[in-house]
Amino acid sequence: MISAAMVPSALTAPAATPPGHPQVIRVERMPESKILHKVMPQYPPEAADAHVHGPVRISVMIGKDGHTERIKLISGHPLLAPAALQAVRQWTYEPTQANGIPVHVITEIDIPFDLDANGAPVAPGAQVPSGSGN
Repeated sequence: MISAAMVPSALTAPAATPPGHPQVIRVERMPESKILHKVMPQYPPEAADAHVHGPVRISVMIGKDGHTERIKLISGHPLLAPAALQAVRQWTYEPTQANGIPVHVITEIDIPFDLDANGAPVAPGAQVPSGSGN
């Protein structure tokens, strides 16, 4: 569990909510270390063939149990967005608590889709080589 002492300073403290309503905090970016299960998207072949690349930004609500609940596309190419959304739906996080109470978290995720100099998909997190190829 994440304790209140462990939550990043980017958190907004939960507002007082009426009984029966979930408390929600906003986090600009959840720390990578809080992701328990992460599925990276497959690069859509039609996007690679069309040399489409760039980030897909997603808003996600993480439930009190750490599972993703609401996922919404913020920006990204229409050929890339479905793969990113499908992958993020499978992510799970370490549950978050504020003042010892489980809370929902709203955050944003950027999923990179990159092509190398030859137009081949690059695995997320890998370095994209600069240069003109052969």
